[in-house]
Amino acid sequence: MITPKKILVVDDEKLIVQAYGDHFRNEGYEIGEAYDGVEALEKMQTFKPDIILLDILMPKLDGISVLKKLKADPATAHIPVIILTNLETKENVIEALELGSLYFVKSNLSLERVGRWIQELLKEKTP
Repeated sequence: MITPKKILVVDDEKLIVQAYGDHFRNEGYEIGEAYDGVEALEKMQTFKPDIILLDILMPKLDGISVLKKLKADPATAHIPVIILTNLETKENVIEALELGSLYFVKSNLSLERVGRWIQELLKEKTP
């Protein structure tokens, strides 16, 4: 039996987490959920995702800070991250891209398109 790939969905909006979670569960993925940056980092220890969908504007710790911590830790630096946010500042886009993540504005992107990016990133990760 093939083990499903794991996606950690990190967003402070419960409806967003639920929508992404429901969609990707139906696609056969195992879903982890976190509602702020601190919870996301804690969840990483036990859930061990294959890919992370990460918002920027969140309580306790913002998405860029989470991304920096993930990329600075050898145990998590290899995990692909897709930033999904409604915040589109030049500084955040540049910083996220320099840290190796993809960056998309949620309102401009369908769940199907996110799914295609996930498949591509997971293909690249497979040896």
